[in-house]
Amino acid sequence: MRLQNWSCAISGELLEQQLSIEDVIEEAYFSREAIDLLIKEEANYYELTIDDFYAIISSFHTTVEQAGQLLGLAYKKGHTKKRKYLIQKYGNCLPRC
Repeated sequence: MRLQNWSCAISGELLEQQLSIEDVIEEAYFSREAIDLLIKEEANYYELTIDDFYAIISSFHTTVEQAGQLLGLAYKKGHTKKRKYLIQKYGNCLPRC
């Protein structure tokens, strides 16, 4: 539930900033790579076994995938809602996206 709440809050902020979904996805992948590197450095520092490292990184990637899916769905829902509002307000003269 926390992940779903997070995705709704973040998608609202992204919609306000008028970022494209492509920009959102690109930022998510950049963040993922940076966090992967931090996990690798910490694993080396604490001398984790390959199995321990794999368990941590697998869990992290699963969570990121879920967050990405929820964020995409929330963003799409918010975008559709915003577009319907604008169509009601300005008529059907808006360009298709």
